Amino acid sequence: MRLTKKLMAAAIVLMLALTSFPISVSASDENIDILPLIESILGVPFEVDSTQHVFEMPDGRVIQWQFLDLLGHTLDIWDFTINESGNVFESERGDALIVDMDGAMFLYVDVGSSDEMGWGEGLRLYNTFELVEWDYDFLADAIYFIEMIEAVHPIFGVPDLLAEDYEDIRNELLETAAQVDNMTDAAFAMQRFVRVLQDGHMSIAGRQFFGNAFADIHWVFVDGSLFLLDDEGEVDAEVIEIGGISVADVFETIETYFFSENAIDRQLNYEIMARSRGIHRRAGIDVSDGTIAITIEYDGEPMEVYVDYRAGWHQINENTPDYNYIIRYEEMDDDIFFISLRMFQFDQPYHQQTIEAIENAIESGTRHFILDLRDNGGGNSMVGQELLEAMGITVPSFGVYRRISTLAQEQRSGEFISADTFEYWLENHYGEIIFESEPTTETAANPNDVVVAVLTNAFTYSSATMTSVWVQDGGFGVIIGEPSSNAPSPFGDMLTFRLPHSHALVAVSYSWFVRPDVEADQNTLWPDIPVRQDLALEAALEFFASR
Repeated sequence: MRLTKKLMAAAIVLMLALTSFPISVSASDENIDILPLIESILGVPFEVDSTQHVFEMPDGRVIQWQFLDLLGHTLDIWDFTINESGNVFESERGDALIVDMDGAMFLYVDVGSSDEMGWGEGLRLYNTFELVEWDYDFLADAIYFIEMIEAVHPIFGVPDLLAEDYEDIRNELLETAAQVDNMTDAAFAMQRFVRVLQDGHMSIAGRQFFGNAFADIHWVFVDGSLFLLDDEGEVDAEVIEIGGISVADVFETIETYFFSENAIDRQLNYEIMARSRGIHRRAGIDVSDGTIAITIEYDGEPMEVYVDYRAGWHQINENTPDYNYIIRYEEMDDDIFFISLRMFQFDQPYHQQTIEAIENAIESGTRHFILDLRDNGGGNSMVGQELLEAMGITVPSFGVYRRISTLAQEQRSGEFISADTFEYWLENHYGEIIFESEPTTETAANPNDVVVAVLTNAFTYSSATMTSVWVQDGGFGVIIGEPSSNAPSPFGDMLTFRLPHSHALVAVSYSWFVRPDVEADQNTLWPDIPVRQDLALEAALEFFASR
C-alpha cells in the first residue's frame, strides 16, 4: 500500500501535452543507469521487458519506450530516448520520466534545456529525484473544468444543439468528482461529460490518453461485431467476449464515454477503445494482472486467447508507417505532381520549398496534383490553403462561428482577428456566437484548371479533412480512399487551459465550422472514388491515366 499511495501522490495526466511539475531534480554530466534509480525511488525491485518499441518523429528523432513489470503492475517509460545502458534522456515534451501503473499513476521530473536538438528541446541527464506530495482536489478541478467549458465551447452558444440531459450529465460529473481518488477515474468522469459536447476534437481519456494501454490484438468492426483477420486480411474469427464480458456490453461502455462524429468514427471507437484497459475496467473486467482473455469463435468452436496490454500510437493505428518527414514532394511521370503531407505544420524551409516547387510546376504546365493526407491528424489549416493557393486555387469558404470568451481573447487576439475587434466583441458579446463568415462555394476559383486528387482514410482529421472538403466542395478534383472519421462541419480551433489542482492541460474548441456546400453531407466526407486506403495512390494514378 505504501507504494500505491506514493505513486498516487504523483498521478497526473489528461492529454498528450505534458509539462514540468514541481518535482525537483539535479543535473549531472555522468550517465545515470535508470533501472536502479527507479528501484531506489520506489523501494521495490522490477524486471525489464525486453520488448522495445520505436517511433520515428517527423523531424527524424527516434523515440523508444519499453515496459517494466513492478509487483504485477505495468510501468511505462514513454516518450524519451533510452540508450543501450538504460540511461534516460530528456523527452521532446520536456519530461524525463513517466511511470504508468494501473490507474494511470505518473512520476514526473522537472527538466531544463542545453544543447539544441529536435524542436528546440535540450539534452540533460539527472541523478537525483525527489517525489513531492500532491494536494489533489478533484471536485474543485471538476468545477473549474465545467466553468471553463461552459464559458468557451460554442455549443453553449447554440442551445438547440445541447442535449436535453445536459444538466444530469453535469451533475453526474460533480458527484463522481467528489468521490474519486485517482486521476484516471477523474479523467473518465470528465470524458463522460465531454461526450455531451458532440465534439470529436475534445478527448480527455481517449485514444491517446497516457494511461490508456491497449490489449495487444487487432480486430475490425463489421456489421455490429468484431472480427480477427487471417493472413490474407479476410474476416476469420468473431470475437465473442472480452475479459468475460460480451462485446455488446463493451460497446455500450464505449458509447457511455465517447461521442462519434459519424459512422466511421464510431467504427474506430469500437475497434480501438474495445481494446482499451480504461474501458475494460469500466466495463467490469479485471485487468490487474496485465493480461486480458479474449474469447473468439473459430470454425464454430469457442476458444480463449490471452494477450498483454501495450501502449503507443502503433496500438491505435497499426498501419501507420513511421514517417521521418512533415512534407515531401516529387514530380512523377505523366504530368503529375505528388505531395505527401504528414501534419499541417509550417516546417521551414520545407513548406516554402514545396510552395515554390508547385508554382514552378504550374509555370511548366503541370495540372495534375496528388495530395496524400492519409493518417494526417491536422494542425494549422493555413498550410493546406497555401498549398492549394500555390496551384492558383482560391478555396471555397467555410462558415465560421466563434464563441467569444476571455480565454479566446487571450489566445487568439491578433492572430486572425485584430485585438481591437476582439476587445469590442468581449465587451459587447461575451459568451455569444459571433458570425465570422458564411458557408459558400461562390468564392471558389481555379483559373489554372488544375485537378487535385486527395488521398484520405479514417485517420484523415481536422485540417486534413478541411483541406479535403475544400477540394471536393470547390470542384477542384476528387477524394480517393476511405471516408474521414472527422465530420466536415465540426467544432474545432482549440484553446487550452490548466486545471488548478492537478495542473492537467485541457484543450477546448471555441469555433464551429460549416462546410462550404451546405447541401452536402455535413457529417461525413465521402470519397468520390472509394477504395481501400492502401490502394488509394494506385487508384489516383489510374484516375489521371484515364483522363
